[in-house]
Amino acid sequence: MPAVDTGPLTVGLLGLGVIGQVHLHTLAARQDATVVLTADPSPTARETAGVPAYDGLDAVLADLRSGRVEEPDLFVVATPTSTHLDLVERLLDHTGADVLSEKPLTEDPVALDALEARGDAAARVRVVNHFAFSPEVGWGVGLVAARGWGEPAVVVSTFNDPYVSMAPTRRASYVSTWVDSGPNQLGLLARFVTGCEVRAHGAAPDGSRSVTEVGFATGTGILSANWHTGDSSKQTSLRWDGGREVLLDHTAMTGLALDGGTPVEHVGHDGTVDRKTAHYSAMYDTYLRDRDDPLLSLAHARSTAALLRQAVGAPAVASLVWR
Repeated sequence: MPAVDTGPLTVGLLGLGVIGQVHLHTLAARQDATVVLTADPSPTARETAGVPAYDGLDAVLADLRSGRVEEPDLFVVATPTSTHLDLVERLLDHTGADVLSEKPLTEDPVALDALEARGDAAARVRVVNHFAFSPEVGWGVGLVAARGWGEPAVVVSTFNDPYVSMAPTRRASYVSTWVDSGPNQLGLLARFVTGCEVRAHGAAPDGSRSVTEVGFATGTGILSANWHTGDSSKQTSLRWDGGREVLLDHTAMTGLALDGGTPVEHVGHDGTVDRKTAHYSAMYDTYLRDRDDPLLSLAHARSTAALLRQAVGAPAVASLVWR
């Protein structure tokens, strides 16, 4: 008997800020998912939604209880970082829907242990790890596998965002370079290495800059993030012995591979979509094809939270001077 076509996945979107808008527009372009309700405290943001819009989760839950609105298949949490865990727990308590939360779900591994202990969380909750699905990262993963290079010896990843110039109201939704950019860097690193630990960490007092040294079985990684910059710029270099190297430009979504110091492969991007749309489109492709992908799992969120917390007590990065 053929499978029954149940129609597109219905989605409730919580949060219509910068990232919420990316979710909204990415989902609007899909045939297999449709946003049926949204929530955001900003009246202006709600006017852009084009579907029933609420001022918060309380109002959504009230209409669900009364039957005035049908429960969606999935709730997406795209609100400020500090609200993620509470909203996820409330959705688990008061709905039967699955939940997809922006990263990090929390930087507290103990809180994630408690969430996982619920029993239904591992099955119902997934965490957005969008950077790991960027086109150039996928290209790099495929190239390394095809050439049999194994895991790299050195990884250097630099993430720069012009956040210090933001208005205080916009910057308030960010926590720090390590908490906001660290999960992205750890997510893409997880596509090339198996497990890692924080060896040293340094952060500016206001959290606007950080440098973290991580170790993994085959080598060392340096993850830097900086909000004191004129524009967004993100790159990662992966190096192996013998002059083998993969250079990834995450801003341009391009890559270059060298073997023995000689260029052997180069990848470009067609420019039809911006970087965030490319990330989130690929992430939703994965979610809708395979919800059990490890990079979307609570287990990965738990390891990320452990590394975020591990950095707090790590030794200072030797000889690091802020300028």
